[in-house]
Amino acid sequence: MISILNPAAGTTDATTLSTKLQYANWFVQALDPNGDGIANDSSDGTHFAAEFNGNVDASDVAAKMAFVDHKTTTLTKADVLANIQTLAVDPGEVNEANNIPLAAPTITTPVADDNMVNAVERASGFTVTGKAEAGVTVTLTVTDGAGHAVTKSAAADSKGNYGIALYPGDGILADGNLILSAKATDAEGNTSQPTTKTVLLDTTIPVFVSAETNAGSDEVILTYSEALDGQHGPAAGDFTVKVNDMAVVLYATTPVMVSDKTVTLKLASAVTGTDTLTVSYTDPTAGNDANTIQDAAGNDAASLLNQTVTNKVAGAFSVYLNEGVVTFDGTKGNITMTVDTDHVATFSSGGVEASTKPDLDDVTRIIVDDEWMLSASAGDMSLPKLVVGEGDVMLTSSVDNPAGSTVLYNVQTRVTFQDDKLYIAEGTYGNTVVVNSASVTGGTVAVHGVSGGNTEALQVTGTSGSNTVDLSRFSTTDASILSVGNGRCGRRHSEQQRERER
Repeated sequence: MISILNPAAGTTDATTLSTKLQYANWFVQALDPNGDGIANDSSDGTHFAAEFNGNVDASDVAAKMAFVDHKTTTLTKADVLANIQTLAVDPGEVNEANNIPLAAPTITTPVADDNMVNAVERASGFTVTGKAEAGVTVTLTVTDGAGHAVTKSAAADSKGNYGIALYPGDGILADGNLILSAKATDAEGNTSQPTTKTVLLDTTIPVFVSAETNAGSDEVILTYSEALDGQHGPAAGDFTVKVNDMAVVLYATTPVMVSDKTVTLKLASAVTGTDTLTVSYTDPTAGNDANTIQDAAGNDAASLLNQTVTNKVAGAFSVYLNEGVVTFDGTKGNITMTVDTDHVATFSSGGVEASTKPDLDDVTRIIVDDEWMLSASAGDMSLPKLVVGEGDVMLTSSVDNPAGSTVLYNVQTRVTFQDDKLYIAEGTYGNTVVVNSASVTGGTVAVHGVSGGNTEALQVTGTSGSNTVDLSRFSTTDASILSVGNGRCGRRHSEQQRERER
């Protein structure tokens, strides 16, 4: 209803007044600004202040009412009733009589502060607000990209304000764009055109993927599963970086940088290839935080505790050749040996390729010290005259690169096999693998014959330091194992094997 308070003298009738109000799409209410029974503050007392749609200043002494179609009406004493009384006019009847449709409600933006609804806001509920004609029923329908729809209604108050809260229990809504559609219905059943808005529902939390140093040795880079909010990133105090179990200081200027899917922590001091690093991160609160690791919707990433950082700083590694003896120096770890067709060996470790590349035909000994592991193909490992030390040797082979006729009795370090498998080529014979019960590690080695199989290609022998060959170390698929050499077998041979040993 449109209530017009008339405290002044004058005469008119409801029809005349309705005509004066025919352009109002929402409501017009005469005000008594001072609450003193005088309907205006004008000095001449001939006009009274009016409010249109809650937006016109009641102190407008000219009492001009601005309507949606920009027409104006001035009410004077001659336009109102003779005595102090209230005239009620039904806006629906006025609008219908003048072919004025029911106004569509508005939707206040941004919804949920930023037109994006995150996981916390979805879980706790978010409210869609707006304006409509006073007293109408506003119906809001929310539809996601998967076709799920949630519909709720609320009445607009005397000033036309409405609010509709959406909770998880109201229905399923999938992540992605949400279409909000609001329409108004008055008491006579008139329905407005809908007003629509689009907002984003994003309840997916950024997931930690990896942490590593940069090649320049002064940054720790955290990578996440999705793009992050670079404008509202975390503080330096949210992180703890440890180098060799000791907390280190971040760079004083721009210690934390957020870009795309990464958070980069700049260290005050560079690290070396031998250092071990961990990183911890603390999400400030369980709720939405203004500054944290988060996506654009405000979904906060989880805390991290002592997460291992992959050190990608190149470690020191060198190869020395002295009078036919190859030795290694630098950051201890895995060494890979590759050999070309001229038997020239290339050694690499920790991403560093050594400049010294010896010809294995001239090498009499390779020394593999403790904490080193030398990986090479079974065939290439037979080229050095002797491989010794307290370290390990990993023999590698594959279907595409099987072991041929190689003699490995010169390998006197601890022997392991890549993936506990050894592939040997068809028609080869005399492959000798040192299997010293004191140096065997890992489980059973599966011996595979390649390209034909059933090849008696592998001889297993002990070393001068062992009297027993542990054949329980081996199993076969389509290749036979012959045990020969200087010691007893750890497993009884077949009669065929004994015959061959004679």
